[in-house]
Amino acid sequence: MTPLVWGEGMTTPAKAVEAAAAGRLAWIDGGRRVIDLVHVGNLVKAVVAGLSHGRDRGVYYVTDGSPLPIREFFTPVLEIAGADVSGARSVPGGVATVMAGVLEGMWRLLRRPTAPPLDLWLVAFLGRDRSYDIGRARAELGYRPRVTVAEGLAEMRDQPPVVSP
Repeated sequence: MTPLVWGEGMTTPAKAVEAAAAGRLAWIDGGRRVIDLVHVGNLVKAVVAGLSHGRDRGVYYVTDGSPLPIREFFTPVLEIAGADVSGARSVPGGVATVMAGVLEGMWRLLRRPTAPPLDLWLVAFLGRDRSYDIGRARAELGYRPRVTVAEGLAEMRDQPPVVSP
């Protein structure tokens, strides 16, 4: 998996907003897992630097340079979309994995046209620590993240929320 690209215009999954509104939202392992993010503005700067300073076939990880617990990032994102997550409970990662596997099997068996409310991809995304070393991008491209999480969230608050199906 790669860092989550985020920023102004980012869509917030409607299922998460609806689950929070209905009191059904649950964090995996309390939302303590750490993920790396990359604001779209930081990603654009990195791409420009890569095109002008990157090595042929060079591979660079780029992030905002400050991994965060999932809950610390997604709580304000969901709040911007109008969801209150203060009552969200927690499910252990092992339990979430089993639940997702069972739900995926049931959905296939019943030939449901929609995705289950929990799947193995979502458990892998929310249930594992993921951080990346951006040292090579810093050294070879001169990459320095410019947009902080606080600044990016402020941009998102200034725009109407976008909620995707």
